[in-house]
Amino acid sequence: MKTFLRCWLFLLIASPAFASGWKLVWSDEFDKPGPPDPAKWNYEAGFVRNHEAQYYTRDRRENARVENGLLIIEARKGAVQEPGV
Repeated sequence: MKTFLRCWLFLLIASPAFASGWKLVWSDEFDKPGPPDPAKWNYEAGFVRNHEAQYYTRDRRENARVENGLLIIEARKGAVQEPGV
């Protein structure tokens, strides 16, 4: 138990020293309600991942939106007609 506490204390004290060399390269503050900022976010559409039986839709507010400073990504079950079918 003492060893665990010592390690935890060391990490708590040392973390700011390690972080001082870090540089922020990208961020999004989600400060405007509505769809995610299209300059920073994009959508995949169709059956695009791992041969899954799910269809990714493009630009549907009920699936991806900003609310109260948070990015909400929501999967919904339902029938979607694949374009071109």
